[in-house]
Amino acid sequence: MTLLITGGTGFVMGNLARRWLESDPGARAVVLDVAPPDAMATAFFAPLGDRLDLVQGDVRDRGLLDRIARDHPIRRIVHGATVTSINRLTLADPD
Repeated sequence: MTLLITGGTGFVMGNLARRWLESDPGARAVVLDVAPPDAMATAFFAPLGDRLDLVQGDVRDRGLLDRIARDHPIRRIVHGATVTSINRLTLADPD
């Protein structure tokens, strides 16, 4: 079974991806994140080999989501994509 995880290079979703794959040798995962994986994430995911596909892109990109659905037999989705930073503009003008 293939799991799609959005926001998957972050701490929580990255651990979910790894646990998912370690718990079932037949499982696969697609991790979608707007940020490219950094060196720490790359090293963290390395033991998972070709059962994990890292895709850099925006969860709001319909064409990308269509391509992922076409290229991978997705059966489950965990949506963890979120904006976690607060910048000065957000604090100055919350509307």
